Amino acid sequence: MEKTQREYYLNEQMKAIQKELGEGEDGRDEIAEIEERINKTRLSPEAKEKAHDSTLVAKPNANEALKMCGFCHVQQSAAFKDSRHFPERANVARLDCVKCHGAHTIGNQARSFNLGLFCAGCHGLEYLPELPERFQQVLVLSDDIRLSMRDLTDDGREPSQEVVNQRREVRRRIAEIVHATDLKGGLEKIPEILKLGDQLKATIEKAR
Repeated sequence: MEKTQREYYLNEQMKAIQKELGEGEDGRDEIAEIEERINKTRLSPEAKEKAHDSTLVAKPNANEALKMCGFCHVQQSAAFKDSRHFPERANVARLDCVKCHGAHTIGNQARSFNLGLFCAGCHGLEYLPELPERFQQVLVLSDDIRLSMRDLTDDGREPSQEVVNQRREVRRRIAEIVHATDLKGGLEKIPEILKLGDQLKATIEKAR
């Protein structure tokens, strides 16, 4: 990736992150916005209490974001901490939940967000090898599904329970690979993920 392309990518990602964190033109109070999103989310009373307690940070760094998200997403957080994205010797995450998922809008990143491009911001540059083609296909699939779901709701159509269940399963399988940075196991699981993803996209297209 050329220097100018990388700079453009970084600028676009910064804009998207700032928008998610409430730093955009609307100037709304960041904590109030996050709490509003939490209230609209289907969480247990215990999880909501933890999310609202004194540990809430409006502009979290990588470790603070991981800690807050880990209150609810325990399994995913544990897998991430054991992954190559969280080197033990540094004890600091190379990236965090917000950069990939947005600020408490899991799976609902800005439309301009591109998971493949985001990962390419590190993989394939200098010391990190490029991701295998199969992994890149999964990243493209994730973006395709997210945008197809958004187009569906933008058309005023609620996704059926079948679509919701299929998407949840595809996301779960992708997360198992990405959160744990499971290269070897991931290559074995990806064909089935791609198959399920194509089935989901076909189901979404029929719903439109």
